[in-house]
Amino acid sequence: APPTLAQLAAAPPRQNGGNTTHADLPQSVQYALSAACMHCQMDYAALPVPILHGLREMGEAQACETVNVFQGCDMAVVKNKPAYLMGLIKKRLNK
Repeated sequence: APPTLAQLAAAPPRQNGGNTTHADLPQSVQYALSAACMHCQMDYAALPVPILHGLREMGEAQACETVNVFQGCDMAVVKNKPAYLMGLIKKRLNK
């Protein structure tokens, strides 16, 4: 029998040479992340794997919220945007 939606959501990320890819994220997270990258002038395709993995680990609702918080930050004072996003992800994963 094919897996249920709940089973798919609970499944660990697919392993592609040990890397989490954009396709491993729920669509809503992909859309939010893509919009944030455009807003913050970051290359969506070049996001580091740990960011994608962290967003996958935290679940859809929390990942979308984290990306929205990131997008709402004043990027003029952020020197390393991917590192800042990773910091937000780590902070929320460790709560």
